[in-house]
Amino acid sequence: MLGWDGIFIANTWGTLLYLGLSLASFHLWGMLAVLLITAIVSAMAVVTALWRIADRMRAEKTTAQRLREYQPAFVVYWDAPPGTEYQLAMWLPYLERLGKKFFVLLRNEHTFAAVKDLTTAPVLVGKPLSSLDAMVVPSLKSVFYVNNAVRNAHFVRYPQLKHIMLNHGDSDKAPSYNPVTRMYDKNFVAGQAAIDRFKKHDVEVNPEWFVIVGRPQVEHIHVGPRRSPGPRKTVLYAPTWTGYNADSNYTSLSVGYEIVESLLRQDCEVVFRPHPYTDKNTSDRISAERIRKLLEDDATTSGRAHRLGDEAERAMSMVDCFNSVDALIADVSSVISDFLYSEKPFAMAATWPEAEDIYTEFPIARGAYVIDRSLQNLDECIASLLGEDPLAAERRRLKAYYLGDFPADEYVDVFLREASKYI
Repeated sequence: MLGWDGIFIANTWGTLLYLGLSLASFHLWGMLAVLLITAIVSAMAVVTALWRIADRMRAEKTTAQRLREYQPAFVVYWDAPPGTEYQLAMWLPYLERLGKKFFVLLRNEHTFAAVKDLTTAPVLVGKPLSSLDAMVVPSLKSVFYVNNAVRNAHFVRYPQLKHIMLNHGDSDKAPSYNPVTRMYDKNFVAGQAAIDRFKKHDVEVNPEWFVIVGRPQVEHIHVGPRRSPGPRKTVLYAPTWTGYNADSNYTSLSVGYEIVESLLRQDCEVVFRPHPYTDKNTSDRISAERIRKLLEDDATTSGRAHRLGDEAERAMSMVDCFNSVDALIADVSSVISDFLYSEKPFAMAATWPEAEDIYTEFPIARGAYVIDRSLQNLDECIASLLGEDPLAAERRRLKAYYLGDFPADEYVDVFLREASKYI
């Protein structure tokens, strides 16, 4: 069936054909036939549009009724393009552990198929703004958000609900202190570092707006050296992507090939896991492909067991990657914050313009072996990363600062306890 686009196309072609026939002095009946066909097609499009409106109204009424019967305590709101389900997937297991009824509300119908497989909770799609009213039933107390999507504002407008930002990672990146985040009632953060980040960048908020809950996703990360080590050291290289804006571009992929070459020179096995958005940027994609080719060729000639492609990016979770390596090389991203929980060594590639300000701008770098922009200290940094590790004590201090100073056996309970207050 045709929609409004169909009306436009049909009328445009009908008008052009009618004018063409007129100029050609075509028979009157032929011209009337063109007008009649155009009118019929337009009428069909109008009927289709009216039917869809009526169908949507019936669906909204049914949705509201079923949600009232279901009586959800909270909703998880998510708006993002396909391929970013990891943002939601990292939180759903912990929200399910709250033991309350909830549903997931999507604004993008193209993510429905992937999201419905992530949870046993109902998954609804509220594409038009008008459909959201039906979702706000009397039993609903709070809303959890995992990103700062523009259309989050469509749901924050309901003042009777408590709006809570979880985000999908903690890092020193600019998006982690985005002033837009102030539109939520509460901001659940991993540790004191997140609070200080807002203050340092002059984003004024009430201190009571923050709730320190740790990062429950780190609960299965092994603390201490790699278990069952093989004959060689294994290093995870996990670069972030370029980002949508200049202030969020921290990727080291432009020098990633050289970083991996250095690891190979020091007889390391490499786990290569780039950001899921890497292919969105042509330069990032090409750089990642070069690195994969380098590792594939090296595995053939040296016998080193590198992990890359589907194995490292899909079959293994990020926690699996952390637990299987001796050390990490990354850039400014939440990967480093989460890896900090393991207390294992990591290096950061300084790809931003003002590298001399790294320890002020990115405090987590105090626990890192920093590879400078020129790469002149690359081999030296990797040797330190794999050697005596003099920064171990500093990383343990940063661990409490970034991830919360909670006992390991109670770590996840902190989040569950705080979230339960709002549902």
